[in-house]
Amino acid sequence: MSDVEFENQRIVFKEKNYKKIKCYNPGTSSPTWHVKREKDSKDFVIKIIEKESCVFHRNKEIPREFKILQDLKKFGRKDIVKAFEWSYVKGRVLILFEHIQDFKTLLMPESMIKKVFKNIATAVAFLHENKYAHGDLKLDNVIVKEDRTIVLIDFQDSCRIDEDKEVYITGRILSKEDPMIPVKEGIDRVEEDQEVSVKTDIEKLYNILVEFKWNGAKSAEFLAFSDWFKDYHKKDEVSLKDVFLQAYVYL
Repeated sequence: MSDVEFENQRIVFKEKNYKKIKCYNPGTSSPTWHVKREKDSKDFVIKIIEKESCVFHRNKEIPREFKILQDLKKFGRKDIVKAFEWSYVKGRVLILFEHIQDFKTLLMPESMIKKVFKNIATAVAFLHENKYAHGDLKLDNVIVKEDRTIVLIDFQDSCRIDEDKEVYITGRILSKEDPMIPVKEGIDRVEEDQEVSVKTDIEKLYNILVEFKWNGAKSAEFLAFSDWFKDYHKKDEVSLKDVFLQAYVYL
């Protein structure tokens, strides 16, 4: 029997039945289903990625997003989504995630906007300190829970530099044969890509700040922080740690 079977209202994933509740992004190459495990009514998310849209770690032994999240899982962070297992069947890759209820991120009082923004900056600063960059940071990839804490999702464009200086790029393909091979030659090119990815996180974090400002964050301290960030994110050398510290000074 296959690891995965598809039925109209159910997905059988590794011999466990999951009832489909809601599809979050139908019609895309990677629809994401809220499902309920029939055995104990526990909620999960199953992401279904068409083969051509999925990038694998190294020798196609494991999907990239799952490998990244398994690496991050050892830190025990509640603000990074957890992935439990994956399977490949019928031209599709399935990844089983924890289920986190999403809430509106923009219709919030400014006090909550400040808290959410600082939580996002804290989570991404943690990634950068551990040699990761998110790569696709936007409000669609930030789950804001009922208590206004946040969870980062969708790590497909992340990149990592290991302590031994072997460089793994997950968001930028350097080899058509194997986009995740360790690179020992041409390190300058790889490090340049990684620097761009970290800077991209800061630029996208600034875009999130602008979205919050458009949606009602107008206090003097918020506008002062926005002015500081507007100048800072254009610099050649930037650090998420600087943004994180300034957010706590201003907000």
